[in-house]
Amino acid sequence: MLASSSTYMQSSPMFNYPLRYFSVTRKYTRSHEWIDFDDDNKIGTVGITEYAANSMGNVTQVDLPTPGKTYEKGQTIAGLESSTHPAHIFAMSACTIDAVNAEIEG
Repeated sequence: MLASSSTYMQSSPMFNYPLRYFSVTRKYTRSHEWIDFDDDNKIGTVGITEYAANSMGNVTQVDLPTPGKTYEKGQTIAGLESSTHPAHIFAMSACTIDAVNAEIEG
């Protein structure tokens, strides 16, 4: 369950401790990319949809952005190559890269 606006606290009837719900918005592009934007800390996480991942087949190369680098809306921030075709992930807004998932690079 996601909160529609601000963060709030509620007791869990199942576990005797408070639960914290975050205000997170997921938006999609026509090219099957998504961003989860956390309104509380102003951090977004990007990825591709399951449909895009399945249509690519086996991914053979992933080029991730450099942490600390700034991008303008529309700039390529990451690249994927697969057995079927290459793909690019574009910045959905002006952003600075805080971290990347190094486990998928290569």
